[in-house]
Amino acid sequence: MTQVSYIVAVDNQLPYLDAMLASLRGQEGDHSREFVFVDDGSEDGSFQALIEKTRLWPRTMLIQQRRQGPTAAALAGARAATGDTWMFLDGDVVLSPAATRLAFAALQRGDVDVLMYPHAVAAETEGFAFARPDAPPEARVAEDPLRTLLTEFPAPFRRMAMRRGAFREPGFFDPAVYLPDIAPPLNAALSHKVGVLDLALTASRADAPSWLRRLHGQAEHDRSVAVADFITAHPEVSRRLRKAALRVAAKRSWQAASKARGGGLTSRFLWLYIKTLFGVPMDVSAALKESLGAWDDDAIRRPQSKG
Repeated sequence: MTQVSYIVAVDNQLPYLDAMLASLRGQEGDHSREFVFVDDGSEDGSFQALIEKTRLWPRTMLIQQRRQGPTAAALAGARAATGDTWMFLDGDVVLSPAATRLAFAALQRGDVDVLMYPHAVAAETEGFAFARPDAPPEARVAEDPLRTLLTEFPAPFRRMAMRRGAFREPGFFDPAVYLPDIAPPLNAALSHKVGVLDLALTASRADAPSWLRRLHGQAEHDRSVAVADFITAHPEVSRRLRKAALRVAAKRSWQAASKARGGGLTSRFLWLYIKTLFGVPMDVSAALKESLGAWDDDAIRRPQSKG
């Protein structure tokens, strides 16, 4: 079996591909590796460029799909990948030269099954000076990852690597979520160890599309969708944690509605949040779904699929 699979979601990122590909070629370590590129309906020639630029690369798969979003692209790549360790990135992201070596070591030691690590933003990524510690840092195991993921907002954006052995079927992606940032670690936190490496292993330019998506309502909406779907799918989650997740989600929805429409004292999202503060009994799953309406008029919501 291949040791490392790089799963790359590409969506109209032609100007960034050379830097991304160079970072893949520059990975340290003697791990066997494969490259899985999933083009998500690009219209700028990205897919054709990938064909040309990787035509001599060994163990390379190129998949083209109609536009469905980064989560669908990551899921398609996960289904095709054969490696024992998966590393996910976007077409406008570069990896630290040491990224594979450090992530692979942390995952192979068995300390964690999913590894999260910080992402850096820079004016330029070519030649970016990633931190290179003298000794490889240890991944710290999150003490209560489920509580953190359900209640921490705004959450620090992190990239992700994982062991395939813990996820024989890649069903931990939520296809209802556009951005694949929170659903996989949420599902992993139920029965697997989630670790954090306090060292940036990826970077992108400030104008990178994948970074810009995470600065606005799309990320807020998708995080709430992931939490709502998770709570609905897992009734075994404690009542106390379910209520805490709803309280945080309701606050987010009220803030989003106020920002978009200037909702005042009559806003249903404000009253939903007040109910959570006073512990008014309610169906948590239904209330979480209701909170998603705060983004109904948000122009940043996911683009419609084509075809």
